[in-house]
Amino acid sequence: MKNAERKRGFILPGALTVVVILVILASTRLYFSRQQLNTAAKLSDYERSYQASVSGLIAARAVLSNAINFINDPAPETFPKREKAPAGIKPVVESLLDENGRFRAVETEFDLATSLDSYLKKNFRDLENILITVKLGRGKPLYLETARAKDFEVTNCQNDGGCSFIKADPKESDYLLSVRVVSAVGNSKCAVGSFTECRIVNIIPPVLGKFTLFLRSIGSLQINSISDTSVSSNFKISPAVINNGMSAAATSGLEPSEMRDMIERQGWIYLGGALRWNFNLTYAANSANFCEGPLLRDFYYYPIDADQTLSSSASLRYYATESPLYSELGDISTDEPFSLKKKDDYSNTSVLNLFGSSAVLSPTVIIGNVSRSYALLQGIYNSSSKKYAPLPYLDQAAFSSPNWPGDMSAATVDLIRNNFKNDLKNYQKRMSDVIVGHYNAANLVPVDLKNQNALKTMAFDQQEFSKSFPDFPNMSRLRSNMIPAAFYKPLYENRYTIFDDRGKLLYHGDDPARFYERNLLSHKAGYVFKNSLALWKKVYDQKKKILSLSSIVKVSGPLDIFEHMSVARGGGGIIIAEGDIRIRGGISAPDSEPVTLVSSKGDIYVETSERVNAALVAVSGRLILPASFDLKGMAAARELSMAPGRPGATRKLTYNAVFDPTDYRNYSANYRMMIKGEWQNFVE
Repeated sequence: MKNAERKRGFILPGALTVVVILVILASTRLYFSRQQLNTAAKLSDYERSYQASVSGLIAARAVLSNAINFINDPAPETFPKREKAPAGIKPVVESLLDENGRFRAVETEFDLATSLDSYLKKNFRDLENILITVKLGRGKPLYLETARAKDFEVTNCQNDGGCSFIKADPKESDYLLSVRVVSAVGNSKCAVGSFTECRIVNIIPPVLGKFTLFLRSIGSLQINSISDTSVSSNFKISPAVINNGMSAAATSGLEPSEMRDMIERQGWIYLGGALRWNFNLTYAANSANFCEGPLLRDFYYYPIDADQTLSSSASLRYYATESPLYSELGDISTDEPFSLKKKDDYSNTSVLNLFGSSAVLSPTVIIGNVSRSYALLQGIYNSSSKKYAPLPYLDQAAFSSPNWPGDMSAATVDLIRNNFKNDLKNYQKRMSDVIVGHYNAANLVPVDLKNQNALKTMAFDQQEFSKSFPDFPNMSRLRSNMIPAAFYKPLYENRYTIFDDRGKLLYHGDDPARFYERNLLSHKAGYVFKNSLALWKKVYDQKKKILSLSSIVKVSGPLDIFEHMSVARGGGGIIIAEGDIRIRGGISAPDSEPVTLVSSKGDIYVETSERVNAALVAVSGRLILPASFDLKGMAAARELSMAPGRPGATRKLTYNAVFDPTDYRNYSANYRMMIKGEWQNFVE
């Protein structure tokens, strides 16, 4: 009996213990199951929060990309940017740019709302909030600041002690751009983000962009190598025509201030080196497209001096006209005005028409030791018979001889000699001759001089002619030896100072190309590619044949433009190649879209007759052009080489004013924000 009671006393506690254990196990399992469910729910919320954040990040970067593309678009209708920005990107543009349309100089942070917000909240259950924050760090200028506050410059000093400098642009800076997205779903939050380096640069070539043509030396160029003629069937080689921007008719009668203002806006010409560049003006069988234009080709008449014997005849007057040069000026067909001159002085003409043609006169200012040669044809006009009798070029021996060119009789020779008192010096003022004068004097041709006596001076004394207009306005964008330049006077053997149209100094020195040799542009490059193939993979859509740069990039080697390319709107920029550049296909670009190809160490070969809308720069090498070419932009090189051009072939270089760094409004429109590398992602 006692043993049974003992067993009952043992079993009951044991049973209770088992029950307690089972209850604990059940409770524990229920607890952990509930925790697992809570954890699973939280992880589910986090996953949806992460997906929402990533979707928001993708949307934010797309909005930023669209905003940057709009900011980079130089089309006039997109300015001012803050007012013209489309609604979807307007808050971003207003946050990145200040009231003047410039990138903000201080650190900028702003919240970004995208059109995806409502979509995300609708499709991500329980999405309570999503916050997108964009941050643009404070810019770091590409060039260090000098001792003078806010005065940036890159300096190059020569052995002669003279220093040159280009004003660096303090707006050209590096930035850190970041995007952070935080979303909340249930009790979970997830923050993701991206960051990248970006760079703001101006894609106008510094200083050189002001020049239609910039050549540092004559090199091997044979300037006067066209055998010129008045007979079209004998004209075999045509010159290249340089159009510097706007055109002016030779008889337009511009006011001096109008001419000055026009030249300020033109593309200028720089022809450097120690040797003088002399251009025999081209006649080209009087073809309007190739015949040189800046000449007074009308006939001008002057009374014969009262103390000269021929003044007794009321029907006789002196005449003068200017003409390009050609071989027939020594023939009987023109009454032999130059038959006693060396034939090379008047029969061979230049391969470059610097001021356009007689069809499109395009004047500019030329920096360098540059002269032009042309024919001054003078003689006696008989108003009764309507006949012209040229007074031929004579030296002392010929003047004393009874036999003069032009099939004159001995009696006529005596009559003319007596008219000039048997003095060669008196005769030389009225004889025909080849005039050699500085090229910038051609800028007076379209000007209303209001003084016929000035034309007499022009006939025989170029230096005196240049002093005849002290009241003409000087240029505001160009100085020579710190003195404002006159648009009609020579400019060489000096240091030059270039300003923009608001008076801001851009450059001082004698050869801005030296700065390109010092990798001025390479310092601005945001990308460096190992070869041109790698470049094209990044910036060229080969199927659509669309080039999109919006930056300055560098190629470690040669560059091959292997087919015709079109430049996207806002896709301009600068490509710097360390080797040769070969252009085998045309380049199409809007006039408002600057594209520049720079060979830092090699030559540039143009191997197509298609239009190339680009600036071509080879400051240490050659620009090599084919028999037919059509360049619209600007060209700069150490020297120029051209294949002979046949009549009828297109041979022209036309300035595109989009490259003008002295036009403040134009320059300001060509800043580009470029992403330097890939976006780097992070999860918090």
